[in-house]
Amino acid sequence: MKALMVRTDFSLGESALKAENAVKIAREAGYTAVISADSMNIASVIPLQRAAGDDMAVICGVKLNIVDDPTYEHRAKLAKESMRCMESLERGRNYSFTALIKNEQGYRDICELMTAANTREQFYFVPRLSLEQLVSTYAKGNIILLTSDIGSVFQRNDFAKIISTLITAGGKDNFYSVVYPHPTPFYDQINFRAMKVASALKIEPVAFYPAYYESIDDADIKDIAHMVTNNIKIDQPHRLRIPHQRDNAVNGRRHLLEALKAFSVRMDVPVTAAMASTTQDTIIDACTWRWHELPPALPKMADDEPATLMKLAVAGLRKRLTTKEFGYTPPASENRVYVERLKYEMDTLTRLGFCGYFLMVRDLMNHSRETGIPVGPGRGSSAGSLVAWCIGITNVDPIRHGLLFERFINPERLDLPDADLDFSQARRHEVIEYLNERYGEDYVAGIPNFTYLGAASALRDTARIYGVESADMAVSKELKNVEDDSLPLEELREQLASLDKYATKYPDAFNAACKLQSLMRGFGRHAAGMIVAGVPLTERTPVERRGDARCIAFDKRYCEAMGLIKLDVLGLATLDLLDSAKRYIKENTGEDINLDAISLEDRKVLDGFAAGYTQGVFQLESGPMRKLLKDLGGGIEPMSFKTVVATTALFRPGPIQSGMLDDYVSVAKGFMAPHSLHPMLDEISRDTNGVLIYQEQIMAATRILAGFSMAEADSVRKAIGKKDMEKMKSIGGDFIKRAEEGWVTVSLDDGSTRKIHKAARLLCADGERRTYAEAMAINADITSFDI
Repeated sequence: MKALMVRTDFSLGESALKAENAVKIAREAGYTAVISADSMNIASVIPLQRAAGDDMAVICGVKLNIVDDPTYEHRAKLAKESMRCMESLERGRNYSFTALIKNEQGYRDICELMTAANTREQFYFVPRLSLEQLVSTYAKGNIILLTSDIGSVFQRNDFAKIISTLITAGGKDNFYSVVYPHPTPFYDQINFRAMKVASALKIEPVAFYPAYYESIDDADIKDIAHMVTNNIKIDQPHRLRIPHQRDNAVNGRRHLLEALKAFSVRMDVPVTAAMASTTQDTIIDACTWRWHELPPALPKMADDEPATLMKLAVAGLRKRLTTKEFGYTPPASENRVYVERLKYEMDTLTRLGFCGYFLMVRDLMNHSRETGIPVGPGRGSSAGSLVAWCIGITNVDPIRHGLLFERFINPERLDLPDADLDFSQARRHEVIEYLNERYGEDYVAGIPNFTYLGAASALRDTARIYGVESADMAVSKELKNVEDDSLPLEELREQLASLDKYATKYPDAFNAACKLQSLMRGFGRHAAGMIVAGVPLTERTPVERRGDARCIAFDKRYCEAMGLIKLDVLGLATLDLLDSAKRYIKENTGEDINLDAISLEDRKVLDGFAAGYTQGVFQLESGPMRKLLKDLGGGIEPMSFKTVVATTALFRPGPIQSGMLDDYVSVAKGFMAPHSLHPMLDEISRDTNGVLIYQEQIMAATRILAGFSMAEADSVRKAIGKKDMEKMKSIGGDFIKRAEEGWVTVSLDDGSTRKIHKAARLLCADGERRTYAEAMAINADITSFDI
């Protein structure tokens, strides 16, 4: 077993190698293991492991940034001392080691170590650690330390003292002196010291050839990625150049052996082939920890969570069925429908273990209401849950509005729930404070955003670096006119004449943009996402800094795989407006307005929508939206609440580009009869003028026409929504094949299935959930009533 050490684009500005590609090219080069060594970041281990599968070992490592005194700048700043004094420079001078995780405890130790490096006291532009912190962790025996490359301890004059300190604390068995046999004077000197220390201290030497980009032709791209990250222009004097990193491409193992022998000859230092084989095997065998998906970790909300939730839900349902809400009381004849739906949802939640999640969200909503923090009626997929309605998480009756529970929780697969919760924007911070107080700061954190260079952003960033004229940079804005802007820039060039002209005029900038496309651009913070865990977060993830906020190390795509369930705690200014209006009315008239008592079919409100009187109305106040409402208001049927719901879903690029919006308006105005994609779909599209405008309708269509299970139908939505082109092709082909073969009742012709599939792709890529549209329309109705 032989390992390729990689640094991926998770090391911002230090690599042009995507994690997924690293595994592929490592296989092609003959390696059987990959070692990740990103700078103060371990998040790449998930995409690496997923790409590797079971046939390639992925060793999780991290390049640790060490300084003599990581708190010095912070203390000096507090004392208003000069940041430019020589003492500050000496104390802040950094060096590095690479730590490899041996076992489960080693993973937790690294999480603790990186969390400490991200505290306010130690974070100064980058996360930093002290040697003492590293010593205490290394002494536990759960990690392996390698001398690192750039910024290696061997660049310091006191390297022998530092290494001796570590070996005294943790022994030699977990310490290796690393040689990177690049044929440059810089590496020759570093490697010479590494071999001398190995000989003097009886440390095992090992050789690696680290990769920061795919091929030797990509060396310039790594430099450009560095310039993008640090906002440096290519012609800027004294910009950072690293000539000794010109050969950090993925090379075969034979290249490593040849380079090692050449180093031995150049520096007259004895080396052995075992450094590139047997010693690597020893390290890989010692590192038994592999990333794997973890079970959900939620706070314990009750001794018997299912029984507690059932009791609350039944009591809530009794109250809801006898209370008029938004102008509607469920008829007694439908009581059985509600009871059966409640049983079904409770059975599903109990089986999947999500009862505690609902209790946790209910606790948060109740606290907010009790402390006077305005909350929304509900938005997103959670509006499809009857249990959520019964216990007061939402005020949207899913049966009245025809919403799917399965859009929130898939009963056929363990997909973690993700509730979107609206709170007063002015008091959102109080909600976050409550979560920290209720569950403890060690259990609560935000979620980061990993931003990537898309086609447009890659063009803009490279144009800035290469000094492209402002007028020519505008070509990036034209990419929104193509059907799929996620395609490679080379393909988009064929579709867009202006882009072809740009590429001809600025070939270097365009070629760089092509190479940078899809690389990581930066780390941000999710605007609303919060994690509340049932175990200390450092058992699952490092906790990092994003501004003044604490965030986990893995973004929203990986939270579920880490067993961390996300809450979206959103701040909505509309709720502050409504709260102010209520207080104003109370102060001036003495009347206490109950917004939940407003009828969704109030004629004055709907007539106002039909006339386009929506200035200040939530989601409906833009000029084009008002024009659309007036068009629909002039239809053959009076404006209804369901039309308002459809309007919020239709006014998006997906439905507009597909022609769904025009068809819906034409039917509403009587210019054309409701058309049918297929008679079997007429029932699910009756309320929307024969047009499929909601993601839930697309899910239903795949089940009706191709016999997809609920899990398969949800996979369609996810693949299209995430623009996963490979998965979309696979699922789309399967849908067309099964529909044409008549898996359900009647086989469809090729034209019909392809038309439906195209509509699904356009809609799900930028279409709306019915659960979301219903909740948004309720907010619009309420704000219009108040105005």
